[in-house]
Amino acid sequence: MRPFLLLVVSFAVWQTGAEAVFAQAAKIDLRTREGVAAVKGAWRYQDVKIIEVEGKSKNGSANRTYDDEPKANWARRSSS
Repeated sequence: MRPFLLLVVSFAVWQTGAEAVFAQAAKIDLRTREGVAAVKGAWRYQDVKIIEVEGKSKNGSANRTYDDEPKANWARRSSS
């Protein structure tokens, strides 16, 4: 029984190692043009302004704070 168990465990380890090597071969570098083209993606950017807005302190009193504008809601934007 012990040699059979050793054989089964060895086979499982060998199979897991083979899958890990295959997974590494499928990595895509999105920092390159080729990587972005492989997933049919596009890099997007937009200038941001830091603006002063009304806020609230922990105790509820009004104060001034900062926010960024426009918000990065890429999921809501058109993909065209």
